Amino acid sequence: VRHALERRRDAAAARARGPEDLRSLLNSPDGDLRAEAALQAGKRKERALLADLLARFDDDVGVVTQNADYAAFQIAKAYPGALDAHQAGLLGAESPFVRGKVFNLYGDLDVARARAWVLAGLSSPDEYVRLRAHMAVSYYYANDAALQAAAAKARRTASGGLLAALERLKKRR
Repeated sequence: VRHALERRRDAAAARARGPEDLRSLLNSPDGDLRAEAALQAGKRKERALLADLLARFDDDVGVVTQNADYAAFQIAKAYPGALDAHQAGLLGAESPFVRGKVFNLYGDLDVARARAWVLAGLSSPDEYVRLRAHMAVSYYYANDAALQAAAAKARRTASGGLLAALERLKKRR
């Protein structure tokens, strides 16, 4: 069954000729098709799909959000400034998952620009956003003493859930 579904997904992605075909796959009820469409959009550097990919940062399927994040990165890398029109919407998104992804996406593209957002994220009222900010500090700003100090201060007032998540992440390294 799995192989049949994979063949169906691959065939659908192969038939996608342009951005509109990929857009319809990105809106499919099938998470595998959405994930594959995001991969293809990134490989093809489909700038026209950037907003659709950013909308997938809050998808209910984890691999879709990961693929959308990477595809958005690929497009933004190929087209500097492509994210500028979306910046306010990403930073002010209602979804904490979207706001949390901003640290990673911009961290890979422009770490200096993302610094202020990461600093603000450390004191976000949303625990997921704080977690992602801490992850960004440890990955992108390991040598930034001021940001490390801000993260340490934030950890002193963090909830037990956030501290446990950070501890699990530390053990993975």
